[in-house]
Amino acid sequence: GGLSAEIDIDTMQRAFVNVITETVFYENKVHLTEKTFKPIVAKMPFLMFAGAGNLEYLKRYGFKTFSSVIDESYDSIQDNDQRIQAVVEQLQWYCNLSPIRKDQIIKHLEPTIEHNFQHFYGDFKYVITHELITNIKELYKTLEISDSHINYEFIFHALTK
Repeated sequence: GGLSAEIDIDTMQRAFVNVITETVFYENKVHLTEKTFKPIVAKMPFLMFAGAGNLEYLKRYGFKTFSSVIDESYDSIQDNDQRIQAVVEQLQWYCNLSPIRKDQIIKHLEPTIEHNFQHFYGDFKYVITHELITNIKELYKTLEISDSHINYEFIFHALTK
């Protein structure tokens, strides 16, 4: 396949953990792409090579992360090199676990993994559609243009059915 959004779930699931390398790392902003959602759809735990604050950003959308097992303090590290090192340390820690311990961790994380999967295919579309409409309203307000001709309720229902 050539599309970056394609997912080979069987291949992905041979690994215990997915390492997301987000598109935006060095710029100081939060930015999520399909790369973040692939392990969620594949029902896998993940570590994230991304800009600072991206895990927190993902949580604001209603997803859960794996802080009960993984030290996710890397998400708050502003220095890029230090953030990379902190993610690598978590990855090394995880890779050095015994297969039995990895299995125990995966079992422990199953409720979080399942929550993320269900949320992605459930309420997430309402959350992002609401955000889109809020952003459109703000844009019209900023541009001082009337949005009275826009049927937001129709748009919301059209995008979420």
